[in-house]
Amino acid sequence: MDPREMSSEEVKSRGEAIYEKDIRPKYEETHKGQLCVIDIFSRDYEINKDGTQAVIKLRQRRPKAHSWTVRIGFPAAYSSGGAGRRIKLN
Repeated sequence: MDPREMSSEEVKSRGEAIYEKDIRPKYEETHKGQLCVIDIFSRDYEINKDGTQAVIKLRQRRPKAHSWTVRIGFPAAYSSGGAGRRIKLN
């Protein structure tokens, strides 16, 4: 399959399936919080606390990798926004 023809949902679905089957059972307890970059076609992956380093190392092995990233033990790789404190404006 040509990755340019894949929807973001297809990429996500493949990445999540690989993570759940091959990676989560092995690494969730020992690597929680680290980033895992997965090549959704070869199923190869790299785990590192630095996402950029994980991508670099995976691309050294798989120069044409089509990657998907997950933070081990968390529902999202990255977050944005504040710490969740409420501030009264009036």
